Amino acid sequence: MTVRFIYAQGDTASKLAEQLSTYYPRIETREQTIAAVPHLVFTIPEKIERPLVEVNEPNAIKLALSPDAEEILQLNRLKDPAAKEDFIREYKVIILNLNPIKVWKRESISAPEDSKNWSAIKIEEDNKEIKRITTAARIAVQSLGLDFGLAHVMATNKSRKPVITRVDPSPVLTPKTLKTLAKFLAESPYKPQEKEVTLGADPEFILINRDTGKMIPASQFFPRFGTVGCDSVRIPNRQQRPIGEVRPEPSTSPLVLAENIRKTLMQAIKLLPYNNIEWLAGSQPASNYPIGGHIHFSNIELSSKLLRALDNYLAIPVMLLEDPATSKLRRTKYGLLSDFRIKEYGGFEYRTISSWLVTPEISKGVLCLSKLIASNYTALTANHFTRIDLQKAFYDGDKLMLRDAFNQTWKAIMALPQAKEYASYLEPLYDMCQNMQSWDESVDIRETWGIPIPQKKYRGENKSHKKIGPTRVNVRVR
Repeated sequence: MTVRFIYAQGDTASKLAEQLSTYYPRIETREQTIAAVPHLVFTIPEKIERPLVEVNEPNAIKLALSPDAEEILQLNRLKDPAAKEDFIREYKVIILNLNPIKVWKRESISAPEDSKNWSAIKIEEDNKEIKRITTAARIAVQSLGLDFGLAHVMATNKSRKPVITRVDPSPVLTPKTLKTLAKFLAESPYKPQEKEVTLGADPEFILINRDTGKMIPASQFFPRFGTVGCDSVRIPNRQQRPIGEVRPEPSTSPLVLAENIRKTLMQAIKLLPYNNIEWLAGSQPASNYPIGGHIHFSNIELSSKLLRALDNYLAIPVMLLEDPATSKLRRTKYGLLSDFRIKEYGGFEYRTISSWLVTPEISKGVLCLSKLIASNYTALTANHFTRIDLQKAFYDGDKLMLRDAFNQTWKAIMALPQAKEYASYLEPLYDMCQNMQSWDESVDIRETWGIPIPQKKYRGENKSHKKIGPTRVNVRVR
């Protein structure tokens, strides 16, 4: 695999060239101007013909150096002009492939910004402020399309929410950090997938009383844990969790996973055997309750490139399937690009997309698409969200703006050798996206999935439904 990396000319770039040559004598170097700034382009060739991997591609660097970076950070809820008076500390965080590798802190923001006022600190998982700071830095670097960069982060007093002031794609590096970067580049990052990817999922749904039109908390019927249950969100001051989750058995086959979802829904009907309680999926089928279609991946290493492939090749098609009004509402709270969570079993869940549980056809298409992307992400190199108009369109639910991007990404998907295996399941997604058709969030998913619905009527809260499983009284964690 040939790796290409770009850095602004200067002392650090010169030292990086020296460091890279110790790992790989055949390194090639040339000059390129990006945003009126001279840069060095390092290319590490490999004898085996594999796709070129660009770490910090030119369009991402150009975006990071442009005034548009401010708006990108604001779109991703990392910028708040009103928070300036609330700043109490400043941090500098170097992010490489989603990971914080160096953190500095400056206690007094009024002090001169020289090396004497900055101190290196340990990256401690149990330090809540450091966790917030490094998470914000990672989101900032990723949202600008970068794989590497230094984020300047302000800690706030009242809101506790970090604010990103800027991201530098070519910072001055210490010898130790320079060595870490060089080693990462020289060891061929983002290698093609060797193991078969395993997929899992926990798509969400909500319950609506058809007779009253009111939402019923899922915790009234489902346990906290299990193959079907209620999520981690708790209604304030109540021991109720409003959103239901389907947690099927994982599989290496997206079609087997879809069948496991159907089996799980069959189990769920035994816990909630009422025909007048509707089960709804989508983006936000009930006011103030956004829901997600989290997909789990294991047997694959999480990386900035994998997340970017999921953003471009999965999140765009799913966004085109959504109801644009509820899609936009959901993303005011959830659904940021590249949103993920590490899981205890060693894999991760991708959290950007909404609940595709609406129909089995859509579910199968989304899961097949996910499998193709994860298995071939090094060959899927589109990075449409370095264009501010397209990133804004995504958050605004503007389907028309993203149609051309969809056509480009879909063409790349269908060119994959494995695409033929899933072509019939992908076709319904393509047709809906091309025809600008939205899924119907008002349809009961029991009907679309062909789940037999009992004729029993729900007539109000039943005491036997109050405590099906253990509950916790901690704050919301979604």
